[in-house]
Amino acid sequence: MTPAINVLNQSGSVYELHQFHPTGGAHSYGREAARQLAVEAQRLFKTLLVRLESGAFVVALVPVSGQLDLKKLAQIIGERKACLAEFTDVPRITGYLPGASAHWV
Repeated sequence: MTPAINVLNQSGSVYELHQFHPTGGAHSYGREAARQLAVEAQRLFKTLLVRLESGAFVVALVPVSGQLDLKKLAQIIGERKACLAEFTDVPRITGYLPGASAHWV
């Protein structure tokens, strides 16, 4: 289970878990998830871990139908540069496994 699901379980929250099974050949995991779950891509969010030039990390939630503008994110935060974190950083920083997980609202 993910840390978020563990929190939901501990709080007694009522929720429904929606799973999809990536084929591995898709260009976009998010769009594949939206298709399999029959959810509009703008309602499904990808969670991106971003490393700033200072070495700090931030999390960005972006609709599957969009793309993150790393330059604009860095500018908003007051940094010069930002890049997506390495896959190996994701579990160390967040406790999550990188890859095909998606959230929808």
